[in-house]
Amino acid sequence: MVLKASKNEGNVVHVKIGFEQALNSKKQLLAGQIDVLKLMKGINKYFQYRRSELELREEMKMESRELNEFISDFKLSLPRVGEQEKFKIKEDLASINRREVLESDLLHIKERLARLGGM
Repeated sequence: MVLKASKNEGNVVHVKIGFEQALNSKKQLLAGQIDVLKLMKGINKYFQYRRSELELREEMKMESRELNEFISDFKLSLPRVGEQEKFKIKEDLASINRREVLESDLLHIKERLARLGGM
């Protein structure tokens, strides 16, 4: 590389670059442009994905609201059960379970007696 100063043009400096160096510089410049274009393409894809994500989120919000409204309407359509009826149902279930346990215990005892040659 040779620097040559020109007196007529003020502060302008002319630089002479060899063919190999110019070719390498041009290759590097083109490679840099390719990298920038790839980067811009990636950024555009990111924004597309982000936009579609936001659209899907909004859609999910709407579906969630509709589902909540449906559940609320469904709950309102269910028959009301009084507090005393709830306790009665629980007591009935508990007594049924106790009876089933007692019956199953009695059945096991009978089976063991039968195996032992008892009654």
